[in-house]
Amino acid sequence: MNSTEKKSRQAMTRSAGVFGSVTMLSRVLGLLRDVLSAGLFGTTQVWDAFVTAFTIPNMFRMMLGEGALSGAFVPIFTRYLHSSSEQQAWSFANKIISLLSVVLIGIIVIGWGILAVMYHMALPERIHLIVLLSIILLPYLFFICNVGLLMGILNTFHHFFIGAFCPVILNATLIFLMILYIPFSHLTELQKIYILSVGVVLGGALQFFSHWIVASKKGLRFTFSIDIHDKGVAKVWRLMLPAVMALSVTQINLVVDRVLALFIGEGAASALYYSNRIIQLPIGVFGVALATTSFPLMAHYSAVNDMPLFKKTISHVIQLMLFISLPATCGLLVLSYPLIRMIFEHSQFDADSTSKTAFALIFYSIGLCSYCCNKVIIRGFYSLQDTRTPVRVGVITLIINVVFNVVLMYPLKQGGLALSTSIASFVGTALLVFGMNKKIGVFYNTDFWISIRRILFASFIMMAAVYVSYRYLYLVLSATLWNNILILGIPLCIGITVYMALMYFLKSQELFDILELIGIHRSVN
Repeated sequence: MNSTEKKSRQAMTRSAGVFGSVTMLSRVLGLLRDVLSAGLFGTTQVWDAFVTAFTIPNMFRMMLGEGALSGAFVPIFTRYLHSSSEQQAWSFANKIISLLSVVLIGIIVIGWGILAVMYHMALPERIHLIVLLSIILLPYLFFICNVGLLMGILNTFHHFFIGAFCPVILNATLIFLMILYIPFSHLTELQKIYILSVGVVLGGALQFFSHWIVASKKGLRFTFSIDIHDKGVAKVWRLMLPAVMALSVTQINLVVDRVLALFIGEGAASALYYSNRIIQLPIGVFGVALATTSFPLMAHYSAVNDMPLFKKTISHVIQLMLFISLPATCGLLVLSYPLIRMIFEHSQFDADSTSKTAFALIFYSIGLCSYCCNKVIIRGFYSLQDTRTPVRVGVITLIINVVFNVVLMYPLKQGGLALSTSIASFVGTALLVFGMNKKIGVFYNTDFWISIRRILFASFIMMAAVYVSYRYLYLVLSATLWNNILILGIPLCIGITVYMALMYFLKSQELFDILELIGIHRSVN
Protein backbone atom coordinates (compact mmCIF):
# COMPACT_ATOMS: atom_id res chain seq x y z
CA MET A 1 0.00 0.00 0.00
CA ASN A 2 1.58 3.33 -1.06
CA SER A 3 1.52 6.44 1.13
CA THR A 4 -1.20 8.21 -0.89
CA GLU A 5 -3.52 5.22 -0.73
CA LYS A 6 -2.78 4.78 2.96
CA LYS A 7 -3.52 8.44 3.71
CA SER A 8 -6.79 8.28 1.76
CA ARG A 9 -7.83 5.12 3.57
CA GLN A 10 -6.92 6.61 6.96
CA ALA A 11 -8.78 9.84 6.17
CA MET A 12 -11.87 7.88 5.15
CA THR A 13 -11.74 5.69 8.27
CA ARG A 14 -11.15 8.75 10.47
CA SER A 15 -14.10 10.55 8.85
CA ALA A 16 -16.21 7.44 9.34
CA GLY A 17 -15.16 7.44 12.99
CA VAL A 18 -16.29 11.06 13.42
CA PHE A 19 -19.50 10.42 11.50
CA GLY A 20 -20.16 7.23 13.45
CA SER A 21 -19.47 8.88 16.82
CA VAL A 22 -21.90 11.72 16.16
CA THR A 23 -24.39 9.26 14.69
CA MET A 24 -24.10 7.23 17.89
CA LEU A 25 -25.16 10.32 19.83
CA SER A 26 -28.06 10.73 17.43
CA ARG A 27 -29.07 7.08 17.77
CA VAL A 28 -28.88 7.24 21.57
CA LEU A 29 -31.15 10.28 21.51
CA GLY A 30 -33.33 8.42 19.02
CA LEU A 31 -33.59 5.51 21.45
CA LEU A 32 -34.49 7.95 24.24
CA ARG A 33 -37.14 9.41 21.94
CA ASP A 34 -38.47 5.92 21.25
CA VAL A 35 -38.45 5.04 24.96
CA LEU A 36 -40.53 8.15 25.67
CA SER A 37 -42.91 7.47 22.78
CA ALA A 38 -43.23 3.83 23.88
CA GLY A 39 -44.19 5.01 27.35
CA LEU A 40 -46.70 7.55 26.02
CA PHE A 41 -48.26 5.52 23.21
CA GLY A 42 -47.09 1.89 23.50
CA THR A 43 -48.04 -0.18 20.46
CA THR A 44 -51.49 1.37 20.15
CA GLN A 45 -53.52 2.30 17.08
CA VAL A 46 -52.52 5.97 17.47
CA TRP A 47 -48.81 5.15 17.26
CA ASP A 48 -49.46 2.74 14.39
CA ALA A 49 -51.07 5.68 12.54
CA PHE A 50 -48.15 8.02 13.23
CA VAL A 51 -45.59 5.43 12.10
CA THR A 52 -47.52 4.81 8.89
CA ALA A 53 -48.03 8.55 8.17
CA PHE A 54 -44.36 9.32 8.81
CA THR A 55 -43.45 6.73 6.18
CA ILE A 56 -44.67 9.08 3.41
CA PRO A 57 -42.24 12.01 3.93
CA ASN A 58 -39.48 9.54 4.79
CA MET A 59 -40.09 7.80 1.49
CA PHE A 60 -39.58 11.04 -0.44
CA ARG A 61 -36.56 11.88 1.73
CA MET A 62 -34.86 8.67 0.65
CA MET A 63 -35.87 9.05 -2.99
CA LEU A 64 -35.30 12.77 -3.60
CA GLY A 65 -32.96 13.81 -0.81
CA GLU A 66 -30.34 11.51 0.67
CA GLY A 67 -30.62 8.81 -1.96
CA ALA A 68 -31.31 9.35 -5.65
CA LEU A 69 -30.56 13.06 -6.02
CA SER A 70 -27.49 13.03 -3.82
CA GLY A 71 -26.24 9.89 -5.55
CA ALA A 72 -26.60 11.53 -8.97
CA PHE A 73 -25.44 14.98 -7.86
CA VAL A 74 -22.21 14.23 -5.95
CA PRO A 75 -20.21 12.58 -8.81
CA ILE A 76 -21.09 15.41 -11.23
CA PHE A 77 -20.44 18.14 -8.65
CA THR A 78 -17.10 16.43 -7.93
CA ARG A 79 -16.19 16.48 -11.63
CA TYR A 80 -17.03 20.21 -11.83
CA LEU A 81 -14.71 20.89 -8.88
CA HIS A 82 -11.84 18.86 -10.38
CA SER A 83 -12.16 19.67 -14.09
CA SER A 84 -13.83 23.12 -14.11
CA SER A 85 -13.93 26.10 -11.76
CA GLU A 86 -15.49 26.24 -8.32
CA GLN A 87 -17.74 29.02 -9.60
CA GLN A 88 -19.21 26.68 -12.22
CA ALA A 89 -19.71 24.02 -9.56
CA TRP A 90 -21.68 26.42 -7.34
CA SER A 91 -23.72 27.65 -10.31
CA PHE A 92 -24.63 24.04 -11.04
CA ALA A 93 -25.55 23.48 -7.37
CA ASN A 94 -27.85 26.53 -7.39
CA LYS A 95 -29.73 25.21 -10.40
CA ILE A 96 -30.26 21.83 -8.72
CA ILE A 97 -31.39 23.41 -5.41
CA SER A 98 -33.84 25.69 -7.25
CA LEU A 99 -35.31 22.88 -9.33
CA LEU A 100 -35.59 20.56 -6.33
CA SER A 101 -37.40 23.21 -4.27
CA VAL A 102 -39.96 23.85 -7.00
CA VAL A 103 -40.59 20.10 -7.42
CA LEU A 104 -40.99 19.61 -3.66
CA ILE A 105 -43.47 22.47 -3.33
CA GLY A 106 -45.47 20.96 -6.17
CA ILE A 107 -45.47 17.53 -4.50
CA ILE A 108 -46.64 19.04 -1.21
CA VAL A 109 -49.49 21.00 -2.85
CA ILE A 110 -50.65 17.98 -4.85
CA GLY A 111 -50.32 15.77 -1.78
CA TRP A 112 -52.43 18.15 0.30
CA GLY A 113 -55.10 18.11 -2.41
CA ILE A 114 -55.26 14.31 -2.49
CA LEU A 115 -55.25 14.02 1.30
CA ALA A 116 -57.96 16.69 1.62
CA VAL A 117 -60.23 14.64 -0.63
CA MET A 118 -59.47 11.49 1.38
CA TYR A 119 -60.12 13.35 4.64
CA HIS A 120 -63.74 14.00 3.62
CA MET A 121 -64.36 10.41 2.55
CA ALA A 122 -66.00 7.79 4.75
CA LEU A 123 -62.91 5.93 5.92
CA PRO A 124 -62.20 3.67 8.91
CA GLU A 125 -61.07 5.59 11.99
CA ARG A 126 -57.42 4.48 11.85
CA ILE A 127 -57.15 5.33 8.11
CA HIS A 128 -58.73 8.73 8.78
CA LEU A 129 -56.10 9.39 11.47
CA ILE A 130 -53.28 8.39 9.10
CA VAL A 131 -54.61 10.89 6.53
CA LEU A 132 -54.82 13.70 9.08
CA LEU A 133 -51.30 13.09 10.39
CA SER A 134 -50.00 12.91 6.81
CA ILE A 135 -51.40 16.39 6.14
CA ILE A 136 -49.46 17.73 9.12
CA LEU A 137 -46.22 15.88 8.28
CA LEU A 138 -46.08 16.54 4.54
CA PRO A 139 -44.11 19.87 4.72
CA TYR A 140 -41.31 17.96 6.45
CA LEU A 141 -40.27 16.51 3.12
CA PHE A 142 -39.41 20.00 1.73
CA PHE A 143 -36.87 20.58 4.48
CA ILE A 144 -35.42 17.09 4.73
CA CYS A 145 -34.99 16.56 0.96
CA ASN A 146 -33.08 19.83 0.70
CA VAL A 147 -31.04 18.70 3.72
CA GLY A 148 -30.07 15.57 1.79
CA LEU A 149 -28.82 17.64 -1.15
CA LEU A 150 -26.91 20.09 1.07
CA MET A 151 -25.40 17.12 2.90
CA GLY A 152 -24.12 15.78 -0.44
CA ILE A 153 -22.49 19.15 -1.18
CA LEU A 154 -20.77 19.24 2.21
CA ASN A 155 -19.63 15.61 1.93
CA THR A 156 -17.88 16.51 -1.32
CA PHE A 157 -15.77 18.93 0.73
CA HIS A 158 -15.22 16.10 3.27
CA HIS A 159 -17.36 17.88 5.86
CA PHE A 160 -19.37 15.11 7.53
CA PHE A 161 -20.05 16.48 11.02
CA ILE A 162 -23.23 18.48 10.42
CA GLY A 163 -24.72 15.66 8.32
CA ALA A 164 -24.21 13.22 11.16
CA PHE A 165 -25.40 15.80 13.72
CA CYS A 166 -28.56 16.54 11.73
CA PRO A 167 -30.75 13.81 13.29
CA VAL A 168 -29.69 15.00 16.75
CA ILE A 169 -31.64 18.20 16.05
CA LEU A 170 -34.84 16.34 15.19
CA ASN A 171 -34.52 13.94 18.11
CA ALA A 172 -33.80 16.77 20.55
CA THR A 173 -36.88 18.65 19.33
CA LEU A 174 -39.18 15.66 19.82
CA ILE A 175 -37.63 14.76 23.18
CA PHE A 176 -38.16 18.36 24.33
CA LEU A 177 -41.85 18.12 23.43
CA MET A 178 -42.36 14.75 25.09
CA ILE A 179 -40.46 15.55 28.29
CA LEU A 180 -41.28 19.18 28.91
CA TYR A 181 -44.72 19.58 27.42
CA ILE A 182 -46.74 16.49 26.58
CA PRO A 183 -46.62 14.58 29.90
CA PHE A 184 -47.45 17.68 31.96
CA SER A 185 -50.51 18.68 29.97
CA HIS A 186 -54.01 17.32 30.32
CA LEU A 187 -54.07 16.29 26.69
CA THR A 188 -55.72 13.40 24.97
CA GLU A 189 -53.62 10.80 23.17
CA LEU A 190 -54.72 12.30 19.85
CA GLN A 191 -53.67 15.82 20.84
CA LYS A 192 -50.27 14.50 21.90
CA ILE A 193 -49.68 12.84 18.54
CA TYR A 194 -50.72 16.03 16.71
CA ILE A 195 -48.17 18.05 18.70
CA LEU A 196 -45.50 15.45 18.01
CA SER A 197 -46.25 15.67 14.28
CA VAL A 198 -45.84 19.46 14.33
CA GLY A 199 -42.55 18.89 16.19
CA VAL A 200 -41.30 16.75 13.29
CA VAL A 201 -41.86 19.63 10.85
CA LEU A 202 -40.16 22.10 13.22
CA GLY A 203 -37.19 19.73 13.59
CA GLY A 204 -36.93 19.44 9.81
CA ALA A 205 -36.80 23.23 9.46
CA LEU A 206 -34.02 23.46 12.05
CA GLN A 207 -32.06 20.75 10.22
CA PHE A 208 -32.40 22.64 6.94
CA PHE A 209 -31.19 25.98 8.28
CA SER A 210 -28.22 24.42 10.10
CA HIS A 211 -27.04 22.82 6.84
CA TRP A 212 -27.63 26.03 4.91
CA ILE A 213 -25.41 28.01 7.28
CA VAL A 214 -22.52 25.54 6.97
CA ALA A 215 -22.89 25.31 3.16
CA SER A 216 -22.77 29.12 2.96
CA LYS A 217 -19.44 29.07 4.79
CA LYS A 218 -18.14 26.59 2.19
CA GLY A 219 -19.01 28.97 -0.64
CA LEU A 220 -22.72 28.51 -1.46
CA ARG A 221 -24.28 31.83 -2.51
CA PHE A 222 -27.81 30.94 -3.48
CA THR A 223 -29.49 32.61 -6.42
CA PHE A 224 -32.72 31.18 -7.79
CA SER A 225 -31.95 29.71 -11.21
CA ILE A 226 -33.75 27.02 -13.19
CA ASP A 227 -32.18 25.80 -16.40
CA ILE A 228 -33.43 22.36 -17.37
CA HIS A 229 -31.30 22.50 -20.55
CA ASP A 230 -28.03 22.82 -18.62
CA LYS A 231 -25.84 19.80 -19.39
CA GLY A 232 -25.11 19.09 -15.72
CA VAL A 233 -28.78 19.38 -14.73
CA ALA A 234 -29.83 17.15 -17.62
CA LYS A 235 -27.23 14.56 -16.62
CA VAL A 236 -28.40 14.60 -12.99
CA TRP A 237 -31.95 14.12 -14.23
CA ARG A 238 -30.92 11.14 -16.41
CA LEU A 239 -28.99 9.54 -13.56
CA MET A 240 -31.58 10.39 -10.97
CA LEU A 241 -34.61 8.80 -12.63
CA PRO A 242 -33.29 5.23 -12.41
CA ALA A 243 -32.05 5.93 -8.87
CA VAL A 244 -35.52 7.21 -7.89
CA MET A 245 -36.99 4.02 -9.28
CA ALA A 246 -34.48 1.92 -7.32
CA LEU A 247 -35.15 3.74 -4.07
CA SER A 248 -38.87 3.76 -4.80
CA VAL A 249 -38.68 -0.01 -4.79
CA THR A 250 -36.98 0.09 -1.37
CA GLN A 251 -39.61 2.44 0.00
CA ILE A 252 -42.44 0.43 -1.59
CA ASN A 253 -41.05 -2.57 0.30
CA LEU A 254 -41.26 -0.57 3.53
CA VAL A 255 -44.79 0.64 2.79
CA VAL A 256 -45.92 -2.88 1.88
CA ASP A 257 -44.50 -4.18 5.17
CA ARG A 258 -46.27 -1.45 7.17
CA VAL A 259 -49.61 -1.95 5.37
CA LEU A 260 -49.50 -5.74 5.72
CA ALA A 261 -48.65 -5.30 9.41
CA LEU A 262 -51.99 -3.51 9.84
CA PHE A 263 -53.74 -6.70 8.70
CA ILE A 264 -51.83 -8.87 11.18
CA GLY A 265 -53.36 -7.07 14.14
CA GLU A 266 -52.91 -4.20 16.58
CA GLY A 267 -49.30 -3.62 17.59
CA ALA A 268 -47.67 -5.37 14.61
CA ALA A 269 -46.81 -2.12 12.79
CA SER A 270 -45.46 -0.62 16.01
CA ALA A 271 -43.41 -3.76 16.72
CA LEU A 272 -41.87 -3.52 13.25
CA TYR A 273 -41.16 0.18 13.84
CA TYR A 274 -39.43 -0.29 17.19
CA SER A 275 -37.43 -3.33 16.06
CA ASN A 276 -36.39 -1.47 12.93
CA ARG A 277 -35.26 1.45 15.10
CA ILE A 278 -32.94 -0.91 16.97
CA ILE A 279 -31.52 -2.43 13.80
CA GLN A 280 -30.92 1.06 12.41
CA LEU A 281 -28.48 1.77 15.27
CA PRO A 282 -25.59 -0.34 13.90
CA ILE A 283 -26.62 0.48 10.33
CA GLY A 284 -26.50 4.20 11.03
CA VAL A 285 -23.42 4.23 13.23
CA PHE A 286 -21.29 1.97 11.02
CA GLY A 287 -23.04 1.19 7.74
CA VAL A 288 -24.16 4.68 6.78
CA ALA A 289 -21.01 6.24 8.24
CA LEU A 290 -18.67 4.12 6.11
CA ALA A 291 -20.86 4.36 3.00
CA THR A 292 -21.20 8.15 3.31
CA THR A 293 -17.53 8.88 3.93
CA SER A 294 -16.31 6.49 1.22
CA PHE A 295 -18.70 7.90 -1.41
CA PRO A 296 -16.70 11.10 -2.19
CA LEU A 297 -13.50 9.03 -2.31
CA MET A 298 -15.00 6.54 -4.77
CA ALA A 299 -16.45 9.43 -6.80
CA HIS A 300 -12.96 10.98 -6.95
CA TYR A 301 -11.32 7.73 -8.11
CA SER A 302 -14.05 7.34 -10.71
CA ALA A 303 -13.58 10.94 -11.88
CA VAL A 304 -9.83 10.42 -12.41
CA ASN A 305 -10.45 6.88 -13.79
CA ASP A 306 -8.29 5.12 -11.16
CA MET A 307 -10.07 1.76 -11.06
CA PRO A 308 -7.44 -0.14 -9.03
CA LEU A 309 -7.85 2.28 -6.12
CA PHE A 310 -11.62 2.28 -6.63
CA LYS A 311 -11.69 -1.50 -6.24
CA LYS A 312 -9.40 -1.45 -3.22
CA THR A 313 -11.59 1.18 -1.56
CA ILE A 314 -14.87 -0.68 -2.02
CA SER A 315 -13.26 -3.96 -0.87
CA HIS A 316 -11.77 -2.30 2.22
CA VAL A 317 -15.08 -0.65 3.17
CA ILE A 318 -16.98 -3.95 2.85
CA GLN A 319 -14.40 -5.67 5.07
CA LEU A 320 -14.86 -2.96 7.71
CA MET A 321 -18.63 -3.31 7.36
CA LEU A 322 -18.49 -7.05 7.98
CA PHE A 323 -15.95 -6.66 10.79
CA ILE A 324 -18.65 -4.77 12.71
CA SER A 325 -21.97 -6.05 11.35
CA LEU A 326 -21.37 -9.82 11.60
CA PRO A 327 -20.66 -9.84 15.36
CA ALA A 328 -23.50 -7.34 15.82
CA THR A 329 -25.82 -9.81 14.08
CA CYS A 330 -24.69 -12.64 16.35
CA GLY A 331 -25.18 -10.48 19.44
CA LEU A 332 -28.67 -9.38 18.42
CA LEU A 333 -29.78 -12.95 17.71
CA VAL A 334 -29.07 -13.83 21.35
CA LEU A 335 -29.89 -10.57 23.13
CA SER A 336 -32.94 -9.26 21.24
CA TYR A 337 -35.40 -9.98 24.07
CA PRO A 338 -33.40 -8.52 26.99
CA LEU A 339 -32.44 -5.52 24.83
CA ILE A 340 -36.05 -4.65 24.00
CA ARG A 341 -37.16 -5.33 27.58
CA MET A 342 -34.55 -3.04 29.09
CA ILE A 343 -35.02 -0.18 26.62
CA PHE A 344 -38.76 -0.06 26.02
CA GLU A 345 -40.71 -2.08 28.57
CA HIS A 346 -42.48 0.40 30.84
CA SER A 347 -45.85 2.13 31.12
CA GLN A 348 -47.89 1.43 27.95
CA PHE A 349 -45.17 -0.80 26.51
CA ASP A 350 -45.89 -4.08 28.29
CA ALA A 351 -44.45 -7.62 28.20
CA ASP A 352 -46.58 -8.49 25.18
CA SER A 353 -45.18 -5.48 23.29
CA THR A 354 -41.66 -6.60 24.22
CA SER A 355 -42.31 -10.11 22.95
CA LYS A 356 -43.73 -8.87 19.62
CA THR A 357 -40.90 -6.40 19.05
CA ALA A 358 -38.08 -8.77 20.04
CA PHE A 359 -39.51 -11.44 17.73
CA ALA A 360 -39.35 -9.02 14.77
CA LEU A 361 -35.86 -7.83 15.75
CA ILE A 362 -34.46 -11.38 15.60
CA PHE A 363 -35.49 -11.71 11.97
CA TYR A 364 -34.39 -8.18 11.04
CA SER A 365 -30.95 -8.84 12.55
CA ILE A 366 -30.38 -11.79 10.20
CA GLY A 367 -30.01 -9.34 7.31
CA LEU A 368 -27.89 -6.73 9.12
CA CYS A 369 -24.64 -7.35 7.24
CA SER A 370 -26.42 -7.25 3.87
CA TYR A 371 -28.21 -3.99 4.76
CA CYS A 372 -24.83 -2.40 5.51
CA CYS A 373 -23.01 -3.78 2.46
CA ASN A 374 -25.82 -2.75 0.11
CA LYS A 375 -25.30 0.88 1.04
CA VAL A 376 -21.67 1.00 0.00
CA ILE A 377 -22.09 -1.09 -3.17
CA ILE A 378 -24.99 1.06 -4.38
CA ARG A 379 -22.88 4.18 -3.78
CA GLY A 380 -20.15 2.48 -5.77
CA PHE A 381 -22.52 2.25 -8.72
CA TYR A 382 -23.51 5.90 -8.24
CA SER A 383 -19.82 6.88 -8.24
CA LEU A 384 -19.50 5.15 -11.62
CA GLN A 385 -22.63 7.08 -12.75
CA ASP A 386 -24.52 3.81 -13.14
CA THR A 387 -27.94 4.19 -11.54
CA ARG A 388 -29.68 1.58 -13.67
CA THR A 389 -28.18 -1.56 -12.14
CA PRO A 390 -29.58 -0.79 -8.66
CA VAL A 391 -33.02 -0.39 -10.29
CA ARG A 392 -32.95 -3.85 -11.80
CA VAL A 393 -31.77 -5.34 -8.52
CA GLY A 394 -34.38 -3.34 -6.61
CA VAL A 395 -37.25 -4.66 -8.72
CA ILE A 396 -36.11 -8.24 -8.14
CA THR A 397 -35.85 -7.69 -4.38
CA LEU A 398 -39.30 -6.07 -4.33
CA ILE A 399 -40.84 -9.15 -5.94
CA ILE A 400 -38.96 -11.46 -3.56
CA ASN A 401 -40.00 -9.40 -0.54
CA VAL A 402 -43.68 -9.35 -1.51
CA VAL A 403 -43.75 -13.09 -2.23
CA PHE A 404 -42.11 -13.99 1.08
CA ASN A 405 -44.30 -11.47 2.92
CA VAL A 406 -47.41 -13.28 1.73
CA VAL A 407 -45.92 -16.68 2.53
CA LEU A 408 -44.47 -15.84 5.97
CA MET A 409 -46.75 -13.18 7.47
CA TYR A 410 -49.38 -15.59 8.74
CA PRO A 411 -47.20 -18.28 10.33
CA LEU A 412 -44.63 -15.79 11.70
CA LYS A 413 -46.73 -12.57 11.84
CA GLN A 414 -44.49 -9.46 12.10
CA GLY A 415 -41.47 -11.79 12.28
CA GLY A 416 -42.36 -13.06 8.82
CA LEU A 417 -42.39 -9.51 7.41
CA ALA A 418 -38.97 -8.84 8.96
CA LEU A 419 -37.56 -12.15 7.68
CA SER A 420 -38.81 -11.36 4.17
CA THR A 421 -36.86 -8.10 4.29
CA SER A 422 -33.69 -9.95 5.31
CA ILE A 423 -34.06 -12.58 2.59
CA ALA A 424 -34.66 -9.95 -0.09
CA SER A 425 -31.66 -7.94 1.15
CA PHE A 426 -29.30 -10.93 0.88
CA VAL A 427 -30.45 -11.64 -2.66
CA GLY A 428 -30.00 -7.95 -3.50
CA THR A 429 -26.45 -7.95 -2.12
CA ALA A 430 -25.49 -11.00 -4.19
CA LEU A 431 -26.87 -9.42 -7.36
CA LEU A 432 -25.16 -6.08 -6.68
CA VAL A 433 -21.80 -7.79 -6.13
CA PHE A 434 -22.26 -9.77 -9.35
CA GLY A 435 -23.12 -6.55 -11.22
CA MET A 436 -20.12 -4.68 -9.79
CA ASN A 437 -17.79 -7.52 -10.77
CA LYS A 438 -19.10 -7.36 -14.34
CA LYS A 439 -18.58 -3.61 -14.45
CA ILE A 440 -15.09 -3.17 -12.96
CA GLY A 441 -13.77 -6.71 -12.54
CA VAL A 442 -13.55 -8.75 -9.35
CA PHE A 443 -12.92 -6.28 -6.53
CA TYR A 444 -12.12 -8.81 -3.79
CA ASN A 445 -9.03 -10.99 -3.53
CA THR A 446 -7.57 -13.79 -1.40
CA ASP A 447 -6.89 -11.41 1.51
CA PHE A 448 -10.56 -10.43 1.47
CA TRP A 449 -11.74 -14.01 1.95
CA ILE A 450 -9.13 -14.68 4.63
CA SER A 451 -10.45 -11.66 6.50
CA ILE A 452 -14.07 -12.86 6.18
CA ARG A 453 -13.15 -16.29 7.54
CA ARG A 454 -11.49 -14.67 10.57
CA ILE A 455 -14.55 -12.51 11.20
CA LEU A 456 -16.95 -15.46 10.92
CA PHE A 457 -14.88 -17.64 13.25
CA ALA A 458 -14.55 -14.94 15.90
CA SER A 459 -18.24 -13.98 15.59
CA PHE A 460 -19.49 -17.52 16.20
CA ILE A 461 -17.18 -18.01 19.20
CA MET A 462 -18.40 -14.67 20.55
CA MET A 463 -22.02 -15.72 19.98
CA ALA A 464 -21.50 -18.90 22.01
CA ALA A 465 -19.93 -16.94 24.87
CA VAL A 466 -22.81 -14.43 24.86
CA TYR A 467 -25.44 -17.17 24.82
CA VAL A 468 -23.92 -19.16 27.71
CA SER A 469 -23.49 -16.07 29.91
CA TYR A 470 -26.96 -14.75 29.08
CA ARG A 471 -28.73 -18.05 29.82
CA TYR A 472 -26.92 -18.41 33.15
CA LEU A 473 -27.78 -14.87 34.28
CA TYR A 474 -31.36 -15.19 33.04
CA LEU A 475 -31.87 -18.29 35.18
CA VAL A 476 -30.25 -17.03 38.40
CA LEU A 477 -31.35 -13.37 38.46
CA SER A 478 -34.88 -12.08 39.03
CA ALA A 479 -36.42 -9.59 36.61
CA THR A 480 -35.73 -6.29 38.41
CA LEU A 481 -34.50 -3.15 36.63
CA TRP A 482 -30.87 -3.50 37.77
CA ASN A 483 -30.87 -7.24 37.12
CA ASN A 484 -32.20 -6.60 33.59
CA ILE A 485 -29.26 -4.26 33.04
CA LEU A 486 -26.86 -6.96 34.26
CA ILE A 487 -28.56 -9.67 32.18
CA LEU A 488 -27.96 -7.56 29.08
CA GLY A 489 -24.75 -5.74 29.98
CA ILE A 490 -22.55 -8.59 31.23
CA PRO A 491 -23.02 -10.88 28.17
CA LEU A 492 -22.54 -7.83 25.93
CA CYS A 493 -19.21 -6.94 27.58
CA ILE A 494 -18.10 -10.59 27.48
CA GLY A 495 -18.98 -10.81 23.78
CA ILE A 496 -17.09 -7.65 22.83
CA THR A 497 -14.03 -8.74 24.84
CA VAL A 498 -13.99 -12.25 23.33
CA TYR A 499 -14.43 -10.92 19.77
CA MET A 500 -11.75 -8.22 20.04
CA ALA A 501 -9.28 -10.62 21.69
CA LEU A 502 -9.79 -13.24 18.99
CA MET A 503 -9.44 -10.71 16.19
CA TYR A 504 -6.26 -9.35 17.78
CA PHE A 505 -4.65 -12.79 18.00
CA LEU A 506 -5.85 -13.58 14.47
CA LYS A 507 -4.08 -10.37 13.34
CA SER A 508 -7.15 -8.72 11.84
CA GLN A 509 -6.07 -5.77 9.69
CA GLU A 510 -9.48 -4.13 10.22
CA LEU A 511 -8.92 -4.09 13.97
CA PHE A 512 -5.36 -2.77 13.55
CA ASP A 513 -6.63 0.03 11.26
CA ILE A 514 -9.06 1.14 13.95
CA LEU A 515 -6.49 0.81 16.75
CA GLU A 516 -3.97 2.81 14.72
CA LEU A 517 -6.40 5.70 14.36
CA ILE A 518 -6.79 5.96 18.12
CA GLY A 519 -3.03 5.60 18.69
CA ILE A 520 -3.01 2.12 20.26
CA HIS A 521 -1.41 0.15 17.43
CA ARG A 522 0.92 1.00 14.59
CA SER A 523 -0.06 -0.51 11.25
CA VAL A 524 2.37 -2.89 9.59
CA ASN A 525 1.47 -1.48 6.16
